[in-house]
Amino acid sequence: MDTLASRLKIVLDQKGLTQEKFAEQIGVSQPSVFKNPEWTNSKSHKDL
Repeated sequence: MDTLASRLKIVLDQKGLTQEKFAEQIGVSQPSVFKNPEWTNSKSHKDL
């Protein structure tokens, strides 16, 4: 089963948004997802 972080990463990739831009849009200055190694080390999921 996919984690919420991996599913969100896929959606952001599909929308062409960076984590920083998404954080700005939802009003979060330092989201904890940036500390998640799954996000920082993941490959693009655009081809899914």
